[in-house]
Amino acid sequence: MQIPGTLLGGLLSGVIGQATRSPEQSSQTKSEPTGVKTANETLNALLARSGVQSLGQEILKSYDVTHITPRQFSEMLQKLRESGVISEEEYLDLTQIRRDLTEAGIEADEPVDLLDFYQKLMRKLQLMLSLASTESIDGIQQTLQRAEKHLEWLEKVSTQQLEPGTDIWA
Repeated sequence: MQIPGTLLGGLLSGVIGQATRSPEQSSQTKSEPTGVKTANETLNALLARSGVQSLGQEILKSYDVTHITPRQFSEMLQKLRESGVISEEEYLDLTQIRRDLTEAGIEADEPVDLLDFYQKLMRKLQLMLSLASTESIDGIQQTLQRAEKHLEWLEKVSTQQLEPGTDIWA
């Protein structure tokens, strides 16, 4: 079951201004369903080819996911796709981050901390899940799994930006 756009839009618009999870909670991840690539597996596969890893790292050095505008985020994804660092499928998946920001009412040139944004979104989704009726649980769980996957990817990108020389693709 899909979450209606107005419900999800309301959820996303309420993400800004909420308290975030503690570092301990942020480090806890839930396992993905069987057959679904984890963000780590995806990132490992992304840069397995020779030379692509350094190119990806060079692109990522130019962006700070803790202070980035939606427009800059889209530009970063476009560069990663054009350089072959991410596939078309991965690009399409990651563009959902931009759609989430738009649904939350964040302007194209408004800086946002993507880690904080997704931590808050996940807290709200977890709350919704605990209060949800049986028929709406599937849609909320799917949205929560997608948000967890995006947060994991963003955390790896952020680690690369904070600690030069760290291989986020491993």
